[in-house]
Amino acid sequence: MKGQGPAVHVKLDPLGSKKLRKLFLGMKHLPQKKAISKIMRQAMRPAWQAMRNRAPVSSGRLRKSIVTLVWKRRGDWVARLGPRYKGKKRAPHAHFAELGTRGGTRTTSGKFTYPAGSGLVRTSSISHGGTKGRFFVKRTLDDYGHKMQNRIIEKSNKFVSQYWNRNAPR
Repeated sequence: MKGQGPAVHVKLDPLGSKKLRKLFLGMKHLPQKKAISKIMRQAMRPAWQAMRNRAPVSSGRLRKSIVTLVWKRRGDWVARLGPRYKGKKRAPHAHFAELGTRGGTRTTSGKFTYPAGSGLVRTSSISHGGTKGRFFVKRTLDDYGHKMQNRIIEKSNKFVSQYWNRNAPR
């Protein structure tokens, strides 16, 4: 699911700009999606950079998985900034890094085998100290969430003016 996991969600408000609504009314779906994706990515660029810098780095996979996805839901264009859970550059462990894990002893009904040192260890219980949450998505949302809608309006107005200047009859 696209809305799964911790992320920053933003909606494009085409009713805020009459020029934007007029421009997108005549466009087909794919050119419209390309234009809106460009607007959303440009608007979310500072938040994207901050989230990537705050993400914990052990292998770099979590950092590479942070992307801006854009799709249309119930007539509204929605953008999601956060780690991917599907596809080629995914990090299915992102929620563990964001929220942390609880410590304690884990037990199984049979024997659990894992490599350690010079051989294999067979046991039915494992002690885990837990991990502390890094909250890289939450901190980014707190810092950039209130600025995001204004940036989207600013970038969409800039895009519309550039589009009209390029395509205006001479």
